[in-house]
Amino acid sequence: MSSYRFQHAFFVLLLFLMIDFCPGISRAEEPCDQWVAKVVSVQGTVSKKAADGTVWVPVRINDTLGPGDMIRTHKRSRVAVVLCNESTLRLDQHATLTFSGIEAGRTSIIELFMGAVHFFSRMKRSLKIITPFVNGAVEGTEFVMRVGPDEAVLTVFEGRVSATNEAGSLMLGPGQSASARRDAPPVLRTV
Repeated sequence: MSSYRFQHAFFVLLLFLMIDFCPGISRAEEPCDQWVAKVVSVQGTVSKKAADGTVWVPVRINDTLGPGDMIRTHKRSRVAVVLCNESTLRLDQHATLTFSGIEAGRTSIIELFMGAVHFFSRMKRSLKIITPFVNGAVEGTEFVMRVGPDEAVLTVFEGRVSATNEAGSLMLGPGQSASARRDAPPVLRTV
């Protein structure tokens, strides 16, 4: 097993242990209409901005985020959040996203503007990710979405994820990856 995959597996296991056994990090303590995400891990410098705010403030463990709130990670930083539908997101360094809210059926909607996000859930159809190039709708359990200045890349580890944009759509399964540029359909990419 490569060092990266070992670190990834260890971090995911640690995150679930923290969520299950730490009293201050319980899932869905409040209804989804009061918050859409709760911070469970912060490494480095992470900031948030309220939906109606203009100032970025530091993020701390147990902070909650509501519809329209933004979060961003800085250099050598990352953050893990649990969505109110019990899905887990991990943002890598230099990532910026908005928690757009919750749809019927407890599907979380986020807008990823830049950077990479790793998603894990035990529930199907619990997340939609909107990017400038391609959108992802979860029909499975684990994937990574990375958005750069010219394209977005979606890689599925387990389950199925639908990659769609105005130009087309593509269903991805385990071990598959797709990329998309502005005004171009998603295309399979060698992993």
